[in-house]
Amino acid sequence: GLTLMIMLILGLSGMEASEQESNMNQLINTTIGRKKSQNSKSISLLIYAILSAVIAFLPYLMSVHHIYGFSGFSSPANAVPQLLIPVGTVALVLAIYAFSIVCISLISALWIRFLSRKTGRTVTAAMLSAATLLLPLAALWLMQVL
Repeated sequence: GLTLMIMLILGLSGMEASEQESNMNQLINTTIGRKKSQNSKSISLLIYAILSAVIAFLPYLMSVHHIYGFSGFSSPANAVPQLLIPVGTVALVLAIYAFSIVCISLISALWIRFLSRKTGRTVTAAMLSAATLLLPLAALWLMQVL
């Protein structure tokens, strides 16, 4: 979770803010290609968020493969004590985890883009994103450690 959020914050905080900081938004808003620019930014955000989620999920997938092998993916989920959802097969639980990571990644990316657009400053957007996305993760981690 932490790696995913750091990748998203560093990669997306300047998405909208950099245009405002360099006054490029005035030029973009006057051109005919404004909608095309917004569409390409949205597609870039989607691709970046999904790739970040895949990169964040790969260690989990590789650890299950390393410990249980490919045949372990078809075993019952309750046979693996580390899995929090003991329903169905290991592959089903991993698919649920992957889907939830992608959803969290997309929601977080949209939040970071919103903050970037509203603040107009890359550093401010990064700091607000870190405060709203990393602090809850740190609190969850501390609760697990203590």
